[in-house]
Amino acid sequence: MPLDLPSDLVEEILSRVPAITLNRLRSTCKRWNALFKDQRFIEKQVRKSAKQSMLLMLKEYRVCSMSVHNLLEIEKNAADPSTIFKVGFDLKDSRSISDQVDVSEIFHCHGLLLCTTKDISLVVWNPCTGQSKWIQHSHAPYPRKGRSMFFLGYGNNKSCRSYKILRYWDDGTLCYQVVEFEIYDFSSDSWRVLNNVTCNFVPRVNGMSLKGNGYCLALDNMNHHIKYLLSFDFTTESFERLSLPVPDFRILDHKTIALSVVREEQLSLLLQRCRASKVDVWVTNKIDTKEVLWSKFFTVDIYIPRDMLSYDVSFVIDKEKRMAVGCEPSNSYKINNLVYIVGEDREYTEIYFGESTKEFSRPILKFCRPIIFDYVPSLVQY
Repeated sequence: MPLDLPSDLVEEILSRVPAITLNRLRSTCKRWNALFKDQRFIEKQVRKSAKQSMLLMLKEYRVCSMSVHNLLEIEKNAADPSTIFKVGFDLKDSRSISDQVDVSEIFHCHGLLLCTTKDISLVVWNPCTGQSKWIQHSHAPYPRKGRSMFFLGYGNNKSCRSYKILRYWDDGTLCYQVVEFEIYDFSSDSWRVLNNVTCNFVPRVNGMSLKGNGYCLALDNMNHHIKYLLSFDFTTESFERLSLPVPDFRILDHKTIALSVVREEQLSLLLQRCRASKVDVWVTNKIDTKEVLWSKFFTVDIYIPRDMLSYDVSFVIDKEKRMAVGCEPSNSYKINNLVYIVGEDREYTEIYFGESTKEFSRPILKFCRPIIFDYVPSLVQY
């Protein structure tokens, strides 16, 4: 061992070290390398180490990190917008010797990224360790089915986490009626249909994972004007309707509603009402798959030089600076991607960072929607 200490004491010390640092120490010795792959140690390290979150963005089919410091300097006109983005993470196709993989959609869960590629392949990737697993699935829509969406989570089986992927198919119409749910289980490396799920809702994009459970905004199946929070328990493989902070939430009363995760500890919600300049940001005080309690984090009265924030908004909040950093594409053939900052002690600021071009290919219209999220590095394996 590199340290002349009892092995249990060394393990206790290492369990308090952040995952990124531990990953750099893998080559120190064989025992440490084996320890960092041990599921029991990984669970212990997740509980005891300080969480070091990174701000990541999916931008032009690439995952890159962002500098909040540079973002704030740009807000003061003291830095070049090109300095927002720092290092990129390379996802390679382990099945071939091809170049960097193009990622078109992303879903974050406990240090893992579930990526849908430009060619609609599916891969689970840990950027911290470099581990990746390609998932076999049907690329083409089934009869009566249109697009599909994926959620990554885990069930709690005793002390072991059982990772799973939830997939739902819609009917390909503008109503997006769900026609089937499927589960991929990592332990069996296979898909199965969920036959016992009653679908009386319409899930929407921007799904989130928190403590293994999946969350997304959903519409009532009978009344698409009603919206609520939908949870999926990967242990029981069941859905539950949860309340939003606004009673009897109606879409027609709001310009924008977006969901986010705060450092793998809370959910956050951004709301902008119609005919009002105020933007409300809420956080959860308590949340599980059965109950949720909300409190208002801050309200900011701002002038936005556009009709509205779009429904493609993704955002993260900084609890210390009491601000939200968001990103979205504009609605045009040439998509002007932008980052913006809102908060209690600052004016609304927009920063443009490039364009994306829509790709017309039957039967759908494709482009890489920019997504911003908090990423907490982990040694987790699946």
